[in-house]
Amino acid sequence: MTLLPFDWTDASCDNPEAVMKIRTFALLFALSLALLALSGGCGKTSDVPHLQEEAVGMIKNYSIRFDDLRRRGEAIMQRGNSLGVSQAEAQVPLQTFGAAMNRLDTLRTRATTATTEINSLAAKGDRLELQRLSDSLRNELRSGFTEINADLDAVESWIAIAEQRPRGQVAGGVPGAGDPSAPAPGGAEAGGSAPTR
Repeated sequence: MTLLPFDWTDASCDNPEAVMKIRTFALLFALSLALLALSGGCGKTSDVPHLQEEAVGMIKNYSIRFDDLRRRGEAIMQRGNSLGVSQAEAQVPLQTFGAAMNRLDTLRTRATTATTEINSLAAKGDRLELQRLSDSLRNELRSGFTEINADLDAVESWIAIAEQRPRGQVAGGVPGAGDPSAPAPGGAEAGGSAPTR
């Protein structure tokens, strides 16, 4: 009998003990793979503690950033108060600054209460709600930080420009420049005609 190069049937049948060992090894290998696959799904560790740690870390990170913004806001307030301009002259920057500081206080409070919410959801083991809360907080805190930072930048820019102007000059350049009802310099009315008596 002539064996072909890939014909192992005749050669393996000559040694039944070797065939039995190979079959036993293959069966044990397949069984161990099946048990490993099944046990991997059952023994999977929960990722809730990891999500909780990540969310609390994010809150701490933003709390530090918000503290920095608070200090920056206080420095801006001191700079603005030293300008010596009236509230009418600084109406828009004051509104922008006030809105930014109010938003900052709101977000700082939200960060404080969020830690309690995160810990509560983690204690329940509610992975899905914990992930939703974490994502929502990340978006809320990120956009809030960016908006507050931009508002403080705008106020600082106004202060820098106001510091370069002579005292008594309004942000628009000339007193009453943007107000059509205010008297124009030189005694003429805003309409351009001389007053009649």
